[in-house]
Amino acid sequence: TPGNTDLVNGSVELTLTAYGNGACNPSTDAMTLAITGAALANAGSDAEICQGIAYLIEDASAENYSSLLWQSNGNGLLIDENTLMPTYVPAQGETGDIILTLNVFANGSCTDAVDSRLLSIKPMASVSAGNDASICQSETYFITSSSASHYSDILWTSSGNGSFDDPQIIHPVYTPSPSDIANGSVILTFTAYGISPCENVDDQMNLTIVPGALADAGQDAEVCQGNEFAITDASADNYSNLVWTHNGQGTLSNPLIID
Repeated sequence: TPGNTDLVNGSVELTLTAYGNGACNPSTDAMTLAITGAALANAGSDAEICQGIAYLIEDASAENYSSLLWQSNGNGLLIDENTLMPTYVPAQGETGDIILTLNVFANGSCTDAVDSRLLSIKPMASVSAGNDASICQSETYFITSSSASHYSDILWTSSGNGSFDDPQIIHPVYTPSPSDIANGSVILTFTAYGISPCENVDDQMNLTIVPGALADAGQDAEVCQGNEFAITDASADNYSNLVWTHNGQGTLSNPLIID
């Protein structure tokens, strides 16, 4: 059984002495016992990466080996798999738990060593604020075309001073402020906070706020029987077209103009 010094020296000489009978001299012979260090494997600590990010192993170690080989149960690619610092490149869209195994091939008659580590690949956050839209200044806007996935939290923010009924849901309702209405538009930003270690992502939509139509038919008036009445004090704002109607039996000369 080798002692500690034998292990450090890497070999020991064992001598056999045969003592002769009677007047015969003793006889000796020696052999050298080489002591090969046992193979040791340490694949390193478990780790996490975000989807699509290559991972360099930097904390693995091995001792007393003739060669190394890394293997994985994933669909990605191992680069420099015969070194202590390989790189795992995930396959496109690959997520989930990947086992990386370090095989250490021993010297001499020693047994090979094996160790494994877990690499968790977290899905990247995805977010869409939805399509640009427009509303009338008197309306609120219910955001229905937005979406988000693989997030730890979500948040809506506005470039204006309006408010969301709940800024931490996917489909909130936005109420424009007076300054939003005066500006005529507002940018709504939807942020999805990534699952660690993934980064946050955001997307934006533009909400156009159209001024409401205004109509003023003018002051009440009177006209003598048989005479025509010309409307001169009517006004309208923020309209695409207009029309006059009446509840009498007469006619309007041009019902599609202000006056």
